[in-house]
Amino acid sequence: MIHEIILPMLGETMDEGQITAWRKAEGDKVTKGEPLFEVTTDKAAFEAECPADGYLRKILFSASETPVPVTKVIGYISDTPDEPLPSLAETAATKPQPAKVAAGDSGPVSASTATKISSTSAQTKRIKISPLARNLAKQHGLELEQLRGKGSGPDGRIIKRDVLAVAQAGPAVEAKAVPAKPVVSEAVSPGQVREIPMSKMRQAIARRLSQSKQTIPHYYLTAQARVDDLIKLRGDLIDSVKKVCGTRLTYTDLIVKAVGLALMDFPTVNSTFEDGKIRLAEQANVGLAVAVPDGLVVPVIKAVESRPLGQIVAERARLVEKARSGKFSVQDMSGGSFTVTNLGTQPIDQFAAIINPPEVAILAIGQIVKAALVDEADHIVVGSIMRMTLSADHRVVDGAVGAEFLARLINILEDPNQLLSQGI
Repeated sequence: MIHEIILPMLGETMDEGQITAWRKAEGDKVTKGEPLFEVTTDKAAFEAECPADGYLRKILFSASETPVPVTKVIGYISDTPDEPLPSLAETAATKPQPAKVAAGDSGPVSASTATKISSTSAQTKRIKISPLARNLAKQHGLELEQLRGKGSGPDGRIIKRDVLAVAQAGPAVEAKAVPAKPVVSEAVSPGQVREIPMSKMRQAIARRLSQSKQTIPHYYLTAQARVDDLIKLRGDLIDSVKKVCGTRLTYTDLIVKAVGLALMDFPTVNSTFEDGKIRLAEQANVGLAVAVPDGLVVPVIKAVESRPLGQIVAERARLVEKARSGKFSVQDMSGGSFTVTNLGTQPIDQFAAIINPPEVAILAIGQIVKAALVDEADHIVVGSIMRMTLSADHRVVDGAVGAEFLARLINILEDPNQLLSQGI
């Protein structure tokens, strides 16, 4: 039996992806569920799993800079190594000619020739490197050949620390490092600046966020919550939560849980707007903005409202680790109904975020700070506050609804025992 390898759709808004590496060569035996190829999209770099057991018989799109449309057939797997494949004439229209075929060869490539070319290419290009390490190498101006044989990860895979070690090895390497933002170059005349080409991810981010601001009528609501009790609850729960899931409880975990509970009372805030239709989500699938080299990704914690706090902590830790290693699955990034972005670890009191379409709202969290407050007896006291800004799509969420949602969220954060409604 012949199995098609399809470029997966990573979320509702993805329309294409760039294949950055194949983990197997044509003719290799493959196992269902193992990493088969790497894809970079506008959101992240992730590893796609093998759809079936068998043999990788044909790669229709090799690793290149050319984006491939989602749901496109990019290769074939067969149960046995000699099963007939779909005719090469059918694939020639979509598959780019291999780089080693002479320019004058206009006819289809034979199966044996294509396999030989693929095997040769695999031998010369076969450098195992994680997506995160690949991005870091580009930032430091390193060629992959400079990293060959230096991998310390599983099976000699090049990982983040290997790239950093090479980048710090000497002046010759450091001189190639690409700065994080444009600066005056020592190699150019005064007044000139060095231009930095935008990566595929940055281009996609620029395109998506520009579209969001141009097409979504944003409005913003800012409120503050007194979080003394939240701070105390976190202190009380740190040890017990770590025993349950092995991970340290953070304020982000508590905020995500609070958002999930509040969203259940406001279905229009917990929705998406697509093709002129409002789609109400049945559960609170809360996306969490995570900074990665050269961009931002939004993994999604599913069904937050019904999960115990310990499960949310473990899932958040798992997704953040996958974000930093670049090993996302389709499920990790899809299905979001609301997004939280937290800059509370930085000296930022408040900020406004751009909505992540097709969602209709996003919550921006600032740092927790001490402030002078007036209590019910009109006495000035010192308390801890946290400011939050809701960005909402006015086509779907009216201002009054957005304000009521924030009020409910504040109620939960100031009475945080509600966060334990599903237990630890």
